[in-house]
Parts: sequence; C-alpha cells; structure tokens
Amino acid sequence: MDRELIIDANEKKVWILRKILTSELFKKLSPIAVKIYLVFLLKCQNEKLNIAGKPGKRGKSWRIKNNGEIEFTYSEARKYCTDKTFAKAIDELFEKGLIDITHEGIGAMRDKSKYAISGRWKKFDTPEFEVKKRVKRNWHKKKKKNFPIGKNSSCQ
Repeated sequence: MDRELIIDANEKKVWILRKILTSELFKKLSPIAVKIYLVFLLKCQNEKLNIAGKPGKRGKSWRIKNNGEIEFTYSEARKYCTDKTFAKAIDELFEKGLIDITHEGIGAMRDKSKYAISGRWKKFDTPEFEVKKRVKRNWHKKKKKNFPIGKNSSCQ
C-alpha cells in the first residue's frame, strides 16, 4: 500500500479553520449543514495577502476574494439534498454565524442569492453573539379570495 499522497497544485482545495472543526458549534451542526458548508468553502476563491494586507506572493494571511459574491443555487444543491433540506441548512448556517446572506435572490426571476463566509460564529454561545434569523418571504403564496359561487350570486 502506497502511503504517499501527492496533491496537484492546481487541484481545487477546501480551506477550513481548525478552530471551526474543534468548536462546540460545529459539533452541533446537522450533517447536511456540514456538507453544505463544505461546498460553500469549496466555492471560495482564496488569495494570499502580503505583509501590508494587500494581495501578493508573500505573507501568511489569506482572504476570500469572492466573499459576499458566493453563489449557491437550489439547482446546484439538488446534488446533495432536497430544496427543503437545503433551505433548512442555509437557515442553520446563517443562524449560527457561519454564513451571511448578502443578497436574497428570487429564483423565479433568475436572480441568484449571494453569500459570504462569516466570522460571527466565533462569538456563538456568548452574550456578544448577534442572533440573526432569515426573513421568510411569502411572495409566492397568493391570498385566497372569497369569490361568490354562481353567476348571479352578487345580485342577491
């Protein structure tokens, strides 16, 4: 058995902080939320920062270049789960501070939601943690109107 694993430098990598993996918050996540979070991390475009905090070749810090512009559609998520489960996973990741929703899209209008990887999770289970709930839209649920039955029912 060959124990050496060679990873191609051009291969797409997932960056996840050890602090997240070992946190109590991560242990409390549902399995599908973990899977969806890893896909979010896979969509991140990381770039190295130089000492002055600007993009460059030297330095030990990295930043997510496309943070706030990460797109993850329901059609993409169907590879992993149902639409309802995806929505629950997004809610869970958002409420626990792992992602933020920077733009709430409308799928029927071909408007994609955009997300950011958040640092709010660091304060989870502390008084400083900012609890956020996703605003639910009911634009697709039409109100039922009480129509009279029959042709002449309004003439009574």
